Amino acid sequence: MIHQQQQQQHLLLLLLLLQQQELQQHRLLLLLLQQQNQDQEELEQHLLQQQQQQQQQHNEQQEELQQHLLQQQQQQQQNQQQEELQQHLLLQQQQQQQQQDQDQEELQQHLLQQQQEEEEEVLLQQEE
Repeated sequence: MIHQQQQQQHLLLLLLLLQQQELQQHRLLLLLLQQQNQDQEELEQHLLQQQQQQQQQHNEQQEELQQHLLQQQQQQQQNQQQEELQQHLLLQQQQQQQQQDQDQEELQQHLLQQQQEEEEEVLLQQEE
């Protein structure tokens, strides 16, 4: 009877030990899972950060490119306006020059005519 009781106690003790061991394994497994979750979270954080940095860099490059294109466009527009102004001024200058030449020509014609008339007048007076 006592022997049987001892055996039962021994078995119960073994069972208890087994349960404790199982519990310990569960705890370890839980710890491992928590660690994995934490690692996963850190990795996701890191990837998100990386993605945000890349996006920011991309946005900055995009911004710089747009600025550059805008500057180029403004420069071209300025050049075009400058060109048009120069053309206009040149045309104006040519027209003024033509007008001056024409006026000069008319004046010379007029003076020549006047001179001829005066000479004729003198000749007529001499004949009288």
